[in-house]
Amino acid sequence: TASDSLLVFWLTDSTPLSGQYRISVVAFDNAGNQRTTTRTFIYDQDSPVRQTLTVGSKTITPTDTVVTSASPVSAVTAIFSETGAGISFDSVNIRLFDPSNNPVPGTLSNNSINSATFTLSNSLATSGGADGLYKVDITAGDKAGNRMSEETTTILYDVTPPAVLKILRNGADELTENRAVSANVDSFVVQLADTFSQVDVPASSVTLY
Repeated sequence: TASDSLLVFWLTDSTPLSGQYRISVVAFDNAGNQRTTTRTFIYDQDSPVRQTLTVGSKTITPTDTVVTSASPVSAVTAIFSETGAGISFDSVNIRLFDPSNNPVPGTLSNNSINSATFTLSNSLATSGGADGLYKVDITAGDKAGNRMSEETTTILYDVTPPAVLKILRNGADELTENRAVSANVDSFVVQLADTFSQVDVPASSVTLY
């Protein structure tokens, strides 16, 4: 009568690196007949990792989270790395919150490979009025069921130039438009203000011509 036999292959490491593996089985019977069978499977215990975040045309980094008027914002794109089963885009979500913590409306799409894009229903204003701190929340999972923890990135959207509050002759007497001046002029002191990213004093200048 036929009987079942078992072959057991013991792994030296029960948590191998994520990736595609192949099991090959070569079986013989006592009559010398041979059968070879293979099975391919994907081992994956690693969650997707967000590699890049682009807000408008600006790539956000840990040391540079400021978006200016040179980078109008109509979309937010995240690119992921995934070494195992592949991204499950049903589990991917990108949300953008405005300075009042209200969700910014838009639609989510993906390239079916490694990136997802949140397209704003209306681009952020580039003439002021939309400045402030925004939050980008990102979540993603893979086809093996691994999920990354929700990632929150705060960005500063600042498209409003600094305000010139006063121009002072000799640091005390305010110089208004077309004002006639007869007293000695030793210096001009300019008072600037910026609500969000603050004034870049070394890059600013005063010219008399």
